[in-house]
Amino acid sequence: GSGGKGSGQKKQEQVMKLQIVQCVKDGDVDAAIAVFEKAEKEGVVASASVLEMLIRTTSDAHRRDSGLKFFALLRVHQTPNESAFANMIREASGGDNPDFTLAEQLLNECIEKCAVIRLRTVQPLLAGLLKAGRLDEGIALYE
Repeated sequence: GSGGKGSGQKKQEQVMKLQIVQCVKDGDVDAAIAVFEKAEKEGVVASASVLEMLIRTTSDAHRRDSGLKFFALLRVHQTPNESAFANMIREASGGDNPDFTLAEQLLNECIEKCAVIRLRTVQPLLAGLLKAGRLDEGIALYE
């Protein structure tokens, strides 16, 4: 074709996206990450939509380190949307090893950069703080 190098990159990115979508549908987080890492080594740059999908998948699976990596890569492309922040806040606030400092930093950044903040973004942090017996901090979030 006459598309030159750019069209090959786009095609590789489409293949990576389709493979990751299939891994996500199958519930195979490790395979999704492996597809991403292989493509990355081959010089394929993931789109924001692929990174957002990986953030959602890794946060659902309580894979904080992977989620943070994809979140950092997304920041290179654009300001993460409220949904990406919500997924990361939910992961940081829950599970056996909550990181409320991280969750609060993410929430503050979301408040600063996103036009709309929905309850789904604040609620997991609030619930995590209450579950941990940190009622004062939970109340402070509302003030």
